[in-house]
Amino acid sequence: MKWVAGLALLAGLAAGGYFYTTRTDTQPSTAVIDRQVDRQDGRDPGGFPPRREEADPKQLSADAERARRAGIDHYRSGRYDQAIKEFTLALRLDPKNDRAFGNRGLAYATKGDDERALKDFNRALAINPKNVATLDNRAALYIKQGKLKEAIGDYSDALLYRPGDAQLLNNRGYAFLLNYDYERALRDFDRAISANPRLHTAYANRAIIHERQSHIDKAIADHRKALEISPGYDPSVKALARLKPQSQPPSDRISDADKERARKFYNEANDIRDKGDLKAALRSFSRALEYNPRYVEAYNNRGNVYTRLRQYDKAIADFDKALSIDANYYRAYYNRANAYKRKGNRQQAIKDYSRAIELKKDYTIAYNNRGNTYNDLGQVDRAIRDFNDALRYDPKYYRAYYNRAIAFKKKGNLDRALKDYTEALRINPKYTLAYNNRGNIYKDRGDLNRAIADYTKALKYNPRYTLAYSNRGSAYEDRGDHKRAIADYRAALRYNPDYQRAKDGLKRLGARP
Repeated sequence: MKWVAGLALLAGLAAGGYFYTTRTDTQPSTAVIDRQVDRQDGRDPGGFPPRREEADPKQLSADAERARRAGIDHYRSGRYDQAIKEFTLALRLDPKNDRAFGNRGLAYATKGDDERALKDFNRALAINPKNVATLDNRAALYIKQGKLKEAIGDYSDALLYRPGDAQLLNNRGYAFLLNYDYERALRDFDRAISANPRLHTAYANRAIIHERQSHIDKAIADHRKALEISPGYDPSVKALARLKPQSQPPSDRISDADKERARKFYNEANDIRDKGDLKAALRSFSRALEYNPRYVEAYNNRGNVYTRLRQYDKAIADFDKALSIDANYYRAYYNRANAYKRKGNRQQAIKDYSRAIELKKDYTIAYNNRGNTYNDLGQVDRAIRDFNDALRYDPKYYRAYYNRAIAFKKKGNLDRALKDYTEALRINPKYTLAYNNRGNIYKDRGDLNRAIADYTKALKYNPRYTLAYSNRGSAYEDRGDHKRAIADYRAALRYNPDYQRAKDGLKRLGARP
């Protein structure tokens, strides 16, 4: 990925991969900045009406506007450091000039200074949340950083102010595509093409979905349309060169009717799985694959069912098959990692979690599970770094706080562990595991009243929680309340008759099970 023409993010993976262009693709290379300048006198090169909050030149001092325009000139000429100086001068003269913040953010982004770029985009939008150009550019930066959820949010906000904007629809569709949300991506590309039938990138992006869904003829047709509009468009040239030799002979092609049958069995399998009948779900996933042997999502979901049934080799085989069809399907890497981890192959699990994270940088659950795997291997510092990354992308991911607390406790940092357990419980007040583990720390410190209160909370939300009964019984025993201790040990054995710690507790107290 790189910043192209100083204006926008272009994501181009290997031939046949994704290709993305911002809203500047069908406009002059300075359109994002020019659009803001031209609105001053009511002109808009993209054909949109002037926005009143930007059309009144009285809002800007003349000196600030001159500095900003000088910055634009430097920017157009590739003199980004000089442009930044001029935009900074404009902001000294007019600290609430959202366009100057947006322009400077774009210059920083072009130089690769993502941190300063994001800070300026945020400042611009704090002043003017309706600044479509800045929303568009911040979304492009988020895509570069792998923050797909945030990118989609920015494009959606921009579309509130510019409904039907073809390039915004194309860009949001691309973010959905990266997130493997093909249904929403396809809908956005269709709308983009309807709004602007000459937007070649929307055809090319839509072709990717058609290819992934095994609609090869449709993919070829869309790439040809892209080339008709923009002759020599490199991604479509490469895609057609790749697709034509791989076009299946008529006898081997999957018909649309078979794809539809496969889709029905796939949906049926998901419903059956959600109801708990895993073996019946396997049968329906297998029927879906009989009709469409290239159905990536069906291999992935059948693999997950095999994992739940502890048939790990079969699960891994399904994930392998999914990845042989789509080598960038990050969910299959993540799920295969889970299967390897459960099978005991933690090193291979780490490799697959890492690959999933490479493909989806904000994949919080992959960071979390890789962190757990590092923790299992005794690599506690690496585990903590992964939990930190998970929380950077999702500060409300309570499981990452819980798991980081376990890692801190392993390092002997009980204060940090307590803090993380408490934060997990603030986010999810019914998190029984966190109550139990925080209770253990209180118990180890001799704070028996707090420990008992936490175990009691855990049992409130899970009355069959054997470990919490046993731990509370031990806390009562330490406090000298043998009657309650015996009752708790017996309760633990009621739900798990083989639980040795509860048996040992009753033996110490001279009580029968």
